This record gives sequence, C-alpha cells and structure tokens, in this order.
Amino acid sequence: MNPLIIGATGGSGTRAVRSALMAVGAYMGTNVNESGDLLDFDDFLENVINRILQYTRSLDYSINALPAGLRMDLMRSIQLYEKKILSKVPDGVTVWGWKNPRSMYLLPLLNAALPNMHFLHVVRDGRDMALSHNQNQLQKHYIHYFNRPIGHDRLMASMQMWSVLNLEVAACGARQLGHRYHRVRLEDLVNNGQWLREFFPELSAEQVQEAGSVIQTLKSHGRWSALPESRLLPLQDKGKEGLAYFGYL
Repeated sequence: MNPLIIGATGGSGTRAVRSALMAVGAYMGTNVNESGDLLDFDDFLENVINRILQYTRSLDYSINALPAGLRMDLMRSIQLYEKKILSKVPDGVTVWGWKNPRSMYLLPLLNAALPNMHFLHVVRDGRDMALSHNQNQLQKHYIHYFNRPIGHDRLMASMQMWSVLNLEVAACGARQLGHRYHRVRLEDLVNNGQWLREFFPELSAEQVQEAGSVIQTLKSHGRWSALPESRLLPLQDKGKEGLAYFGYL
C-alpha cells in the first residue's frame, strides 16, 4: 500500500486513530512526539503552512495557485519525507505512513507529490472542538487563513475555523483523491473498529474489537451540552454548515 497520512483539526483524536492502526500492524513512524506526530514533518509544516495560505486562503486549492518555484520545492520536500519513512518500514508491513493533524493544510500538494497516497481525515464534533484547550491551529493559522485577527470571541472563531477547514478538506479529498480519501468521525470510533477494514480487510472480528478498544470514550465528549442555550445556539449557528454536513445536527 502507498502511504497513509492522517490529518485533522488539532484535538480530533488522531492519536487514538494512529494507535488503533498500529495495533493491527500499521507502521506510523518512530521519530514522533508524545502525540504520535511525525516530528520531521511537523517542522516542515510549521515553516510552510502560512506561506501557502497567503496564496490560497483555502485548503481546497489548485497547486497552480502557488508560485512555480515554491510549488516544486515543497513537492520535492514531501517526496523526501516519504522516502525517509519508507526506508524504515519493516518487511512485511502492508500499511504505513504518518500522522500529523496539520497535514490537511497540504492535501493538494500531498496528492500531487504522492499521487497514490491515501488520506485519513478525522473529524470530531465542532462544538467540543471549540471548547478544547488545544487551539494551536487557531492561534497559528487563523489570521493567515481569514486575513484578519481572531477577535475577542475565541469560541466563535474556533467554531468558524473548524467548520470551514473541515468542509474544504472534505471537498478537496472527494474531488482530488476519490477512493483514496477516507473520513471517520471520532464519535463513531469509540468501541467500534470496523473502519479499520478499509485498510486491513482481512481482520478478524476479534482483531477489530481489540484494535477498537484502544479508542476510549473521552470525558470531554459532549462537553458542549453544558453550555447555556444563550451561548450554544450562536455557536451552533456559526458552524451550522459543517455541523450539518458531518452529521452533528
């Protein structure tokens, strides 16, 4: 199998998804941080995401929107990262790749540089995401994406960014990758490992159950329900398109 890359908005549960894949034999890199993100690729993303956004203002873009020199440099770098991790894949491994949530910002470039790669898009309820302490992507990329400051209402800005970015990744994945684009909701993964059969069709029911067991129900699941209606309704309205599209409304 060609590389499987996991991406999402930060805090969506990609760590658990990576753990489940590894439990059934996937190789997802060893030079990783405590969240399982591939460190080499993280440094690369840190340096290039905002440069890309200044040209695209979108995650669903044509790579031709980027200057030719920049585009070719980025594609060569991506191909080098692929070769580096592929050189460490043990014999007999059929599913390999890496996890870094911010990979989704580079989806069109990843697809162009690695035309046979698969992308696993992890989605989590945007209402829970807006209340998360993990707002790294918001802090690092909101101003470059929307071309304006976050403003005084961080909660609403987070919801807006969650909705728009995930919708763009879904559209880009479906159009540019087709069957190589996969999407799972974190809420559907809890105690359910059936999604793993997309990558390991030969798994037994026992293996599926065992791998799915590494994905535990989080205390933060459904935390949005504690919001007063005066706060919840405007928040849902801000993200209504994404919430509806991904089945949360």
